[in-house]
Amino acid sequence: MVNKKNLFEETKKELLHNLYTSKIFKIIQYGGIALIGVYSLGYIFKILAYTNNNFKILKESVKLQ
Repeated sequence: MVNKKNLFEETKKELLHNLYTSKIFKIIQYGGIALIGVYSLGYIFKILAYTNNNFKILKESVKLQ
């Protein structure tokens, strides 16, 4: 029983090590980071454009008075 458990633990550790050191995992990892970065930059620019538009409307309404 102990040998089976040891073998199972060693196999699990070896599989996880192979997964973490594989090239596919690195590509997926960096691709995910890049995707999150691009999405967050787009979200920031969306907020800035919305704020700029509201600021222009505010300036125009102040000029009319």
